[in-house]
Amino acid sequence: MSKGRGARPSPLWLWGLRRAGSSALTRLFSPALRRPVVGVPSALTLAPALVASGDAERAEAIYAGHFALAGQEVDVAGHSPFSVPPVSDAWGDALHGFAWLADLNESASRLSSSNARALVDEWLAGGHAHKGADAPHLVAARLTSWLAYSPLLLDGADPPFRKRLMRAVGRHCRQLEKALALRQGDA
Repeated sequence: MSKGRGARPSPLWLWGLRRAGSSALTRLFSPALRRPVVGVPSALTLAPALVASGDAERAEAIYAGHFALAGQEVDVAGHSPFSVPPVSDAWGDALHGFAWLADLNESASRLSSSNARALVDEWLAGGHAHKGADAPHLVAARLTSWLAYSPLLLDGADPPFRKRLMRAVGRHCRQLEKALALRQGDA
């Protein structure tokens, strides 16, 4: 590449500027770097190792509509747990973080898999209105749970659900990428 006037800097050089925190120069030289690089994944090739084990009794309680999260139990009485006002911010965060998928995974039945898909689908259909559900720590927790328990969610899932979940995974990756870029810009 020539070093003359009008020559574009190499992507590696721009990456180094971005890593060094020179976001103003990066924006000046490469608007393309501000665009998300994550698209919609077509499939998951592997699930990360599970970091927590669940409780089959809690899975039964979830199936019955009892969500014991963050030290508080809520009976959703046949409604979506995402439509019930959270009893506390901690309970809402625990619900929207999806770590409770570990409990449904522990049950390891078709019913728990179907229940997990139905609950995730409710969230995807608009259950994410909880204030702060798009906070980076919750986006990361939710994405981690969805990936870790992807066999529970995707084994036996119909193609439209798979597509909705893959779109949400891509959207979550972009949200985290944007949050990281903003955080690096503040540093």
